[in-house]
Amino acid sequence: MADQTSFVRDGFERVSTAFERLPDEFQRVQREIQKRRRTFERQLAGGRRDLGKRTREIEKRTRRQVQRVRSELGRLPLARRIEQLRGEAERVAVRGVDLVLGALQIASKQDLDRIDRKLGQVSRKLKEMERSRGNGHSASA
Repeated sequence: MADQTSFVRDGFERVSTAFERLPDEFQRVQREIQKRRRTFERQLAGGRRDLGKRTREIEKRTRRQVQRVRSELGRLPLARRIEQLRGEAERVAVRGVDLVLGALQIASKQDLDRIDRKLGQVSRKLKEMERSRGNGHSASA
């Protein structure tokens, strides 16, 4: 029983010590944050031209890091499988939408695009016919 009391007392003392150190630790973290903020503000105050240059550098660095992460993710088998599943899901969704639109007798975007291309072809042919017809009339008059 004395061992349990000792164990509880030791645990309580550790927790008490940790709570006593919390304000000091909090102040240390707060000072570090303020130091970083001041450093960042000095960098920003370096002038607009410097700011623009730094912004471009940060953007460039960020793009490189994003590209690196993308390429690393692309090598993972799980990422490749996810991409396959996404493609399959997209194909299934498109087929489903096409079936619903067909059942409701509504033209899909692909149908409208195809019709638009055909109308464009017909329109060009009509213009060509009008031009050739106009040239034929002016030559005979």
